[in-house]
Amino acid sequence: MINVLIADDYDLTRLGLRNKLTTIDPNCFDIEEAENGVVALRKLYEKEYNLLLLDWEMPKKGGFEVVKEITNDPSFTELCIIILSAHEKVDLFTYIKNFHHNKLSCIHKPYREDLLKRLIITNFDELTLK
Repeated sequence: MINVLIADDYDLTRLGLRNKLTTIDPNCFDIEEAENGVVALRKLYEKEYNLLLLDWEMPKKGGFEVVKEITNDPSFTELCIIILSAHEKVDLFTYIKNFHHNKLSCIHKPYREDLLKRLIITNFDELTLK
């Protein structure tokens, strides 16, 4: 089972990501949600997750602050993080290149479903492209 945390302030986005994961493999993901970065961090410290789908801009704490905090913590070195951003003018790669985390990716919203699927599958051996 792959433990997933979806952190996004829009409930429809969380629902869409949940549905996308279900289409990849309906029995492989245990999915939880967080509506902002503060809740996401609390959940990350309470439970071990394998995948974090993280919105770049959220109230209270955004994706940048969440990534900044957890990349300094060695207990998160195996966490796969995919940052999602609706801001095309923000060059996410510029912001994240200084984080020393080998499983950190980013894509822009609206994301291409095939790209999101490929990013997820390449990080988990138990999944295959269908």
